[in-house]
Amino acid sequence: MVSLIDTLVPSTTYNNLPYIGDVRDAPVDHAQDLKDLGDLLVKHQVPKNVVIRLIHKHFDTKDGEVMVFETIDIPGHGKIKTMQPVVTADSKALLRGINFFVNDEGKPQAYEYGRYDLPELDIESFLDDFCSMVAQRGLHHKFGLSIRSDDQIERVAWTEFEYPLKRSTIMLQDSMPKPEAREAWSVNTEWDGIVRVPRDCTHVVTCRHGPTTCRHEKKCRGHDAHDADGCEEVDQNHSVENGFRVGGETILPGHPAFELVGAIAVLAF
Repeated sequence: MVSLIDTLVPSTTYNNLPYIGDVRDAPVDHAQDLKDLGDLLVKHQVPKNVVIRLIHKHFDTKDGEVMVFETIDIPGHGKIKTMQPVVTADSKALLRGINFFVNDEGKPQAYEYGRYDLPELDIESFLDDFCSMVAQRGLHHKFGLSIRSDDQIERVAWTEFEYPLKRSTIMLQDSMPKPEAREAWSVNTEWDGIVRVPRDCTHVVTCRHGPTTCRHEKKCRGHDAHDADGCEEVDQNHSVENGFRVGGETILPGHPAFELVGAIAVLAF
């Protein structure tokens, strides 16, 4: 029986994962594979804690770092999520695997983490079938799994925005004010239950089939130094006073998202 591997992944392994731009067409190009993987969730009656995940990274990690999810309460706006690099030697909390890819040995390996407890799941038979299908069809760096805590299984739509200055990602609910990146494209990144891809869907930018969407500026795609030094127009002196570079747009005072992003920058970073 296959079990989840919840160890901390080395940066060399994490950095070999694809950027979202490398796999953004996978949900359409591999629509049948995605549907078949989704059917496994139904066949094995997998709890809602488990969803299919489009494997992607936003930024590289440095030696001794892993990417960690946080849920933060922003007064006046609600809860937001962030994902940012954490030096494991400095972490005082137990880190648990959140997102998993199928490794070369055909086992689900954690590659992104959270600080909260996750439920104990009896899904070994599902993992056997899922990992076998991924391995047989060569989907190792396309589709994996995401494990949610019990308080995060409600179907809430989130949109991810990159914050290059901190090598971090900010996830906002659809009801919150957001940056509107110029020349941006979107791709769904999570699916639960039976996956249905519309027949007339010819490009991922037109599709949304699940609760999480990634937003990126076309010209600011992943690079080896995809951080404050590697993205256009990122000012190292950006602050609450002179704006933030988020989602490909500079958020200045007066922008609907400025107060929210400022609060995130203060509380999360």
